[in-house]
Amino acid sequence: QIKTPAEFAEGGQILDIGYELPEGLGALFMPSDFSNHADSSNCRHYGVFGPDGRMVSVSLVFISDGLAGIYCVATDAKHRGKGIGAHVTAEPLRIAAKLGCRVGVLQSSEMGYPVYERIGFMATGVAPMYVRMP
Repeated sequence: QIKTPAEFAEGGQILDIGYELPEGLGALFMPSDFSNHADSSNCRHYGVFGPDGRMVSVSLVFISDGLAGIYCVATDAKHRGKGIGAHVTAEPLRIAAKLGCRVGVLQSSEMGYPVYERIGFMATGVAPMYVRMP
C-alpha cells in the first residue's frame, strides 16, 4: 500500500507514463492531504516496485457498501506483459474481500480486457468516454 508522500509522487509519475498523460497530470489522481490516508481509509492506493526499488505499477481501490471499485491501474510500458498489472489489480481486491466486499468493479481500456478477464472479471456493459485534448 502506498503511504508516503514520496510514494504518492512516484505513483503520479507512473500514471503519467502508463496512460501517456502530459507530465504532472497523474499527480492529480493522488492525494495532496496525506493525513486522511490511514489503513482504515476507504480509498487506498497500491504500488508494485521493481527490483531496482522504483515503482512500476499503481492502482487505487475505493471501498464502500460492500463494493470495491478499482481505478487508475497503470503499468510502466517497460514492465507490461509480466503479470504486474494483474497483481496490482487482484491484490487490492483480495484485501477488500477480507474487509467484507463481495463485488469488484472497474472500467477497462481494450489493452486491459485480457488482463481483467484472466483474473475473473467479465464485461457487463460499455461506458463511452469522451476526451478532448488540444
